[in-house]
Amino acid sequence: FALRIGDRVAGAVRAPRDVRLRALDMLAQSRDAKSLDAVLAALDDPSIQTQALGALAAFDDERVAAGLTARLSSLDLERQRLAINTLASRKSWARALFAALEQEGALLSARGAIDALLARKLASLGDPEVDAGLAKHFGRVAATSDAKVKQIAELAKKLSPEVLAQA
Repeated sequence: FALRIGDRVAGAVRAPRDVRLRALDMLAQSRDAKSLDAVLAALDDPSIQTQALGALAAFDDERVAAGLTARLSSLDLERQRLAINTLASRKSWARALFAALEQEGALLSARGAIDALLARKLASLGDPEVDAGLAKHFGRVAATSDAKVKQIAELAKKLSPEVLAQA
């Protein structure tokens, strides 16, 4: 019952924004497949779009990838990055991202939204199709070597907050 009310409130443009945000949060926490349509519909409301993009990561449903890739070219750069970050959380969603980049000329602008951090996140999925998409659109994305990780950890120890405060 509460989820049905949440579905209605999240999609009710006339409801106050804070009420719609609480409803959106409730729907995301439920992770109920029936609620996904309401969360996807919230992507079309600019006043709660950013929160809807974050909420979608809670769902394990292929409709998320379809909904995000369909809207990707209409989002501003910040929201494209949020959408791509969500797509980069599942192998199948990341594959859908690269399939969309291949098929839709309008999505070419979304390539600019994939910065080094998102490229590394996509590469960390360890999926051959995603790796091929990255290589095609961005070149090779190299993982940080064990030696570099060790060096970074040593420097982090040396650069404690106390040391940095004295600098």
